[in-house]
Amino acid sequence: MVYIDNDFPIKLGMELHRPDAQYIAKYVMRPVVKHDFTKEAGDTIQLDRYKYWSDVSASGYTKDNRRRADTETIGTNNYRGIPKEKVILRLEEYTGPSDINNPNSPSTFQVPLRNLRWSQRPILDINNPMAWTNTIGSQNLLQDFKRWEDSVLIQEYLQTSYTYNPDGVADGGSYDLATNGYGGQPPKIKVSDIEEIVTTLGSRGRLAPPFEDGNYGALVTPRFMKDLRRDPEFLEITRYTGSVGYDRIPVDAMQLNPSGSGLTVPYGADGTTNVWKAGNLAGQLLVAGQTPTMPVGFAFAGCRFFESNNIDTESVTLTYTNPDAGITSGSASRNAELGIFYGQEAVGVGIGGVNGPEILINNNSDFNRFLILIWRMYGAWEMLDERFITVARSYQS
Repeated sequence: MVYIDNDFPIKLGMELHRPDAQYIAKYVMRPVVKHDFTKEAGDTIQLDRYKYWSDVSASGYTKDNRRRADTETIGTNNYRGIPKEKVILRLEEYTGPSDINNPNSPSTFQVPLRNLRWSQRPILDINNPMAWTNTIGSQNLLQDFKRWEDSVLIQEYLQTSYTYNPDGVADGGSYDLATNGYGGQPPKIKVSDIEEIVTTLGSRGRLAPPFEDGNYGALVTPRFMKDLRRDPEFLEITRYTGSVGYDRIPVDAMQLNPSGSGLTVPYGADGTTNVWKAGNLAGQLLVAGQTPTMPVGFAFAGCRFFESNNIDTESVTLTYTNPDAGITSGSASRNAELGIFYGQEAVGVGIGGVNGPEILINNNSDFNRFLILIWRMYGAWEMLDERFITVARSYQS
């Protein structure tokens, strides 16, 4: 029992950081992260919102503007620093799980010690603690944290005011479903829409920085991706290029950002290698067990696509004319599947506490009848530049 009491929450705590193929938002969106080990709830963390040199109008990049005469003394009239703004994040305390009947009410994860004693007998493998802890359902606590953290980050990206409906129709606008290839059905996302989104993200009004492989990121729902795949132009392109598919590679662990500013998992330059880096997390070896696999997505039309089933649908008012039978005509609230298209440095995350997210054990064990646990995190999220994000819709109703 000594091993169980002392090591169970520690091993489980490290599992909070193991990549999970179901909840991938923070790995593929790669927000700016700053972890201050000295901060707790109520404290603040400073991030920087960087402005880019290319924000200067095109007229500032001519030969005449930068030509210097012998009579000029350089630097006497002006100077440039790194263009940035301070972003102050106030950390809040978050815990889980919640009361199953009231998501706003805190709760605990309770494991009968009788179950721990029973599960120890058939396994007795301290080199594979996840196989052991799974026998008592401890993954429920991990899934609660991972799904919550994944959802919170996604919701931050969804707050952008830059949205896109098929063919660029504004919210509240009208679609003639007998035209534009809709075939009487609700408007679906198409290749031409993806091309417009990418073009707009890179335009001088937005200047969203792509990732190292030259692509923007795209985290989309499975139905959003299904709609895109059914576009005849998408099928035609992939039929001849053979370049669009789904690949998976092994994952050993994550890697700390060399600057110490937080976790980072960069794309590989070729899109298939080094997408996930192996190494230690804060000097701790991840627990043994089956090596998970993570999606690396695929590059298409200037985006690297990833699927997530953790993105909610959205209701948007649109007017339909000439719809097929069974589809509401006129102005109505329409159900949309979402795709989030983004560049680098769109959202910032602040994390406090010595260990960051952690598993805590309650000293009240009811005379060693139960092990009572929660997860806790001191954190804050803030959009750094909404211009770097576009939320696209594909309609199902």
